[in-house]
Amino acid sequence: MEAHRLIKTFKLKHSLDLELDLRKARQVAEFALKTRTLSTADVKQFGLRSRIAQGILRKYSRNKKLKEVGSVKLTINNPTGFSVDNEWNVSIPDVKLVFLFLSPIVRDFKRLTR
Repeated sequence: MEAHRLIKTFKLKHSLDLELDLRKARQVAEFALKTRTLSTADVKQFGLRSRIAQGILRKYSRNKKLKEVGSVKLTINNPTGFSVDNEWNVSIPDVKLVFLFLSPIVRDFKRLTR
């Protein structure tokens, strides 16, 4: 039986300007740290997409030892946050990004989750 390979994180270089989204993400993280809420409805006023806000809320609301917000990343924890077609075109609608996934590491992968 062949062992399965798992890549948990894949970093991608891009030319998108995500400064506004990162500013919103920082506001959500500071709000989560102050109120410890897990609901995306509570941070709706910041204007960040709910799938991204959900990951930030989980990280900063559940960690009781955290005292201040450092750097905030735009992570998408929800598998419905992106889609992959048969030609390995990956679409991430939350950040308006579509790219062709041509990594030699994952040529033999059958599916992509997260």
